[in-house]
Amino acid sequence: MTHQNARHIALKYVSEMGEVLPGFMFGLGDEEKFIESYYFDFILLTLKGERSEEAPFAGDRGLTVNKYNGQVELVSHGAYAALSDRENKWNETYQLLSAFKDGTLQPTALKAKLDLTSEQLLELSKIIKESELNREATYEIVEKHILKLKDKFSFIKTFR
Repeated sequence: MTHQNARHIALKYVSEMGEVLPGFMFGLGDEEKFIESYYFDFILLTLKGERSEEAPFAGDRGLTVNKYNGQVELVSHGAYAALSDRENKWNETYQLLSAFKDGTLQPTALKAKLDLTSEQLLELSKIIKESELNREATYEIVEKHILKLKDKFSFIKTFR
């Protein structure tokens, strides 16, 4: 799914919410791309579509649109913090695997960081060497391979 498709879905969703406070509706503000979704902040708009200078109110912070199925999910402030934390862990994992692939991280360091056996390290090494790494590929490697090797990445369990 492209960013434009996700934005279109998000705009349709907020327009269907209608008036959320007397005289106000939601619009879309800042946005972020996450591993599995696009995130959009809520902003308050007047019913004429003008951005409101009113202070935000307590409630959902924004919404996500799943990249794979287009499903919309409302996101609270706490859920956004968890989403950001997971994304940071994905980035750390991507950097770790990239450093290993380009030779700046020694196999023994990867073995220690992931608490792998020598056999698991050898299997993972083959997978990484054969893969073109990017953030999405890192997700697939972790999901399909590392979890089978070692149930080490507890933050992944939140995706299941």
